[in-house]
Amino acid sequence: MLSTLAQVGLRWLQILHRSVAYGVLTTLKTIFEVGFKVWLMAGLGLTFMGVLYSVLGGEAVVAVGMLVWIVRKLGFGFSWPTAKRLIAIPTR
Repeated sequence: MLSTLAQVGLRWLQILHRSVAYGVLTTLKTIFEVGFKVWLMAGLGLTFMGVLYSVLGGEAVVAVGMLVWIVRKLGFGFSWPTAKRLIAIPTR
């Protein structure tokens, strides 16, 4: 789920042609994950769990950041009429 939220935000940056923001964000995510991975594996002795935690941490940071940015930019709302139209099964 975290990866999906992060990818939605990253794709939104691509749609907006914000390539510098996209590049900086993905580079910082990689640096964070590698640093966290080294600390968890070498410093704390967590082998494969250190890898898992570092990836989860990187995805969580990007997902939360992108979610906050998108909600601030677009707002948060729900439309029942639109949802009903999306769910409706077309009849022939």
